[in-house]
Amino acid sequence: MGLKLREKNEIEIRDTSDIYYVVLNENGKVRCHCGEEQDAQMIVSMNPGCYYRIAHYPDPPKVITVSSQEMEQDKQLNSQNILPDRQQEPLNL
Repeated sequence: MGLKLREKNEIEIRDTSDIYYVVLNENGKVRCHCGEEQDAQMIVSMNPGCYYRIAHYPDPPKVITVSSQEMEQDKQLNSQNILPDRQQEPLNL
């Protein structure tokens, strides 16, 4: 949990388990992702022009229940007719 100062003597506790840090280069392209702020700070210190931002993991997908109904068995393919050797022709490309 992290602490965030709201107003005088008021502290809001926010959940920091769903954040990560994105290190970007001077052009704004993502260089890497870090799970700890100290790692992001270290990479920024070693790469002039880089900076980092806080990012939030997306919400987990919602689970829905879907009913199912059994249908008739799949129809099977007809058997293949294999030609006798005398009717086969070589493939000349």
